[in-house]
Amino acid sequence: MISCIVPVYNNEKTITRVIKTLLSCQDIDEIIVIDDCSEDNSVQKIKAFGSKIKTVFNNRNLGKGGAVVKGIKITKGNTILMCDADLSKIKKHHITNLINEYKCGRYNMVIAARESDKGLGAFMAIISGERIFEKKLIKPYLKLITESGNGIEQIINFAHRNKKVKIIISKNIGHVLKAQRGNLEKILLSYTQETAQLLKTDLMIKKINLNRLKKTFLKG
Repeated sequence: MISCIVPVYNNEKTITRVIKTLLSCQDIDEIIVIDDCSEDNSVQKIKAFGSKIKTVFNNRNLGKGGAVVKGIKITKGNTILMCDADLSKIKKHHITNLINEYKCGRYNMVIAARESDKGLGAFMAIISGERIFEKKLIKPYLKLITESGNGIEQIINFAHRNKKVKIIISKNIGHVLKAQRGNLEKILLSYTQETAQLLKTDLMIKKINLNRLKKTFLKG
């Protein structure tokens, strides 16, 4: 059973298309949309789908990691499909390609990078929000994910460090940048916070690895 989680924050321009696309995919058994205190019309757009989807409306902003974990805790499926809410040109085949690659059984996680995620932008490929994986592999890391904010993908990657992971390319999927939403002051604050969260998560992972090495050394 595949449970799809969609974290939303000020995505009124794209959320309707994203949900409609996900609903068209027969392989998805449930769609859980978590609005993380949006300040635009995202809530109204989400509510328009009624009982076709499961919805969670946070009373306070938890950040992307906290929103996704809240969704994971109410999922019925053993497989988690994550999908960002800011995809402007998403189509059914973008999702089915991702699911089919995972269902072949050769990989523990499949990540769908965007076509532009290459060269110097290759780092963005490994932290893409479109991915599918088994829920049990990230259960031990839910607390870290909650605290990571936009570092969620880094934690999920860490949880799969000894597993088989494949990155595929989603062409022409479209993406509404933060710079295209809100006023300049909020945009700058958002990018600053996101960068800080990514750096904090990187340090957190290095600390975990260091502690593992210390334990191994002491045992030896």
